[in-house]
This record gives sequence, C-alpha cells and structure tokens, in this order.
Amino acid sequence: MIGRMINLMVAAGILLGGIQLGAHEQFHVEGTIVRFEERSLVVKSRTGESFTFQLQKSTVVRREKERVPQTELRVGRLVTVNIMADSLSDRNPFVLSVSLTPPNGRRTAT
Repeated sequence: MIGRMINLMVAAGILLGGIQLGAHEQFHVEGTIVRFEERSLVVKSRTGESFTFQLQKSTVVRREKERVPQTELRVGRLVTVNIMADSLSDRNPFVLSVSLTPPNGRRTAT
C-alpha cells in the first residue's frame, strides 16, 4: 500500500513539474537601452513600450557571436533581450541573454 502511494506521488510530481515547465515560453524584445543600473536594464521597444529586466551575474551578453562583458550595455545601444516567461507582461522574466544589435540594425545569423 505504501509503495503504491509513493508511486502515485512520484507520478503526480512528474506530471505537475512538466506542466509548470511547459507554461514558460521564449520571447525576444528588440529596442533601445534607456537605462542600465546595477543589473537593472530598461529597454524601450520599437513600438514604444518600456520593459524592465533584472540581469543575473551569469546573464550572457553577445555582440555578433562573441561574448562581451555586461559593461557593454549602455544607454542608446540597440539590443535584443531573450527571455523565458509566461508572457511579455510577466513581471519577473528570466533573462537568457542580451544581444547587441550592429549599428546598421541588421542582425547576423546565429
């Protein structure tokens, strides 16, 4: 009886864990940095919306395919912020990476 209950609890945990993981999607926000202080990055999108992201120490910043330090994030730079979240309006998205957009605005293939 106890073995059956344990198996049922393990199966429920796997099922619920899978549902929670499946709820997050990957999103990209393209825009211009309007503020960057102490890992708080504010980006104004091309449609005029402002998004605030909290970067971790481990958040990867790239220019083209090369990794660069987070100090390369400066006001006025064009970026693409790659996040995992429930939606774009999620208040606490997980920032996967930030890509600096080349000055001509064209992204290279990744």
